[in-house]
Order: sequence, then C-alpha cells, then structure tokens
Amino acid sequence: YSTVRNVMVGLQFIENTPFTLTSETVSYAMMNREENKKALHVLHPISEDQTIIRTDILPMLMESLSINRSRELPQKIFACGDVVEDMETYPKMAAASIHAGADFSEIYAVVDSFCQMMSIPYAVKEGDDPAFIPGRCGAVFCEGKQIGVFGEISPVVLNAFGLEQPTCAFELDLRGFVETE
Repeated sequence: YSTVRNVMVGLQFIENTPFTLTSETVSYAMMNREENKKALHVLHPISEDQTIIRTDILPMLMESLSINRSRELPQKIFACGDVVEDMETYPKMAAASIHAGADFSEIYAVVDSFCQMMSIPYAVKEGDDPAFIPGRCGAVFCEGKQIGVFGEISPVVLNAFGLEQPTCAFELDLRGFVETE
C-alpha cells in the first residue's frame, strides 16, 4: 500500500487507520446501504461495535469524521487496507473530505488524479449508491467492471453520523492494482 499512501499524501490527505472489526450499524444502517450478505460475523463479539469484519472502508472514515466533528475544517482523510467478503481478503481504499465547499467536482478530481497516478485505466458512469446524493454519485469502472464509487455523501448518512458539513468521498477496490504488504 505504500504507493497508495504516497499518492494520497501528495493529494493533501491524511492517513487514518481504522479497525478491521466494525458493526452492521456503522457499515450498513448508518451508511443507508443494504447489509452485505457476504460479511463475516464474529462468533463471540466482545462488544456490539465489533460484530463483523469490514467489507468496506468508507464507513469507518465516516465514523472517524463523526468522532472528530469538533475539530477544525477542512478535514481530508484516507485509509487503505484489506477487507473480507466470504473467505476472500482483498485490498480497498477510501477517502473523504469534509468542509463547507465539499462537492462532486472536488472528489471527481481526486479520483481522476489518484487513478492516473496509480495507472488505473478507468471510466465513470452515473452511480446509484444510496450513501450518496442521487445525481451526485459516480461509479468507477475498469475494463467493464465496477471497481468503485464516489460523490457527495447523502444528508441521511451525514445525519446518521452527526455531521453538519458537506462531505464528499470515494472508495475503490484495488485488486490487481496494488501489492499488499
């Protein structure tokens, strides 16, 4: 992930290191998303906050922004790491930017710069992820397969995390594009 880290730091984002364990509430309910049936559940969780192994990284970034909502803006954070679906572990990364002017154009420019610097050939189509505002969401495709999503976070999600400022974000599946350490 060192190349991912270097690129994102160069784009003025600060690395965040979220836990691997999370909850259905943070990952799905608060993100306004359907539960991922491929999520691995912890057999004997020690708390209600650590019941599944993460399938996405963006929810943990939203949680971090929520925890730090009293801090000075803008906040631009990213995280990269492994996620698990069924028994498959693979790399993902996500980034979020919160401030009064955060919008679709800002995050589209970050996605474009990131993909160019990582040599990821991509195309963008209109996205429909319920965590994002309809019409302000893009889906990232590579060789005909969707590898990511970006856009402006929906007010429903912002409210769930107690955030009052506009937030834009993206998340990418990095299988085939990075060497994991």
